[in-house]
Amino acid sequence: MIKNDFKISFELLEKSEFEKALPFIEDHLSNTSPKLIKERLCEMLKQGMELIGIFSAQQNSLKLIGISGLWTQTRLYSGRCLEPDNVYISPQYRSKGIGNELMLWIEALAKTRKTEAIELNCYLENKKGQKFWEESGFKALGYHYQKKLI
Repeated sequence: MIKNDFKISFELLEKSEFEKALPFIEDHLSNTSPKLIKERLCEMLKQGMELIGIFSAQQNSLKLIGISGLWTQTRLYSGRCLEPDNVYISPQYRSKGIGNELMLWIEALAKTRKTEAIELNCYLENKKGQKFWEESGFKALGYHYQKKLI
């Protein structure tokens, strides 16, 4: 349930609109250079990632207030799935139910794409995020490991 006085909408952005997402990703990944973010985002889009725009209707215009990447993948253990990636909502719009509405929208999209699951990663230190995902019906299945090579 949205806890605000404005209307929220979600839409898949065209690949040509990816630059709209850059300020949100730069804020989310403030320790990564904007140039590197742009390079990585371009590569991710080539690999099939989609971008979801989160919009607020305010004073007869739409304002982009958040973004999420979205991957469609097939995994041996779970089959065809959607993966929200780097979900980011501007700080002033958080805790207003927008994340819940986004997940309902993604779940409806997942059903139209005949996927079997929605999967995602959440950082260990992100306790608020873990609580959100668990309250949204997700179960932690394990750890995501990484070994940096560069």
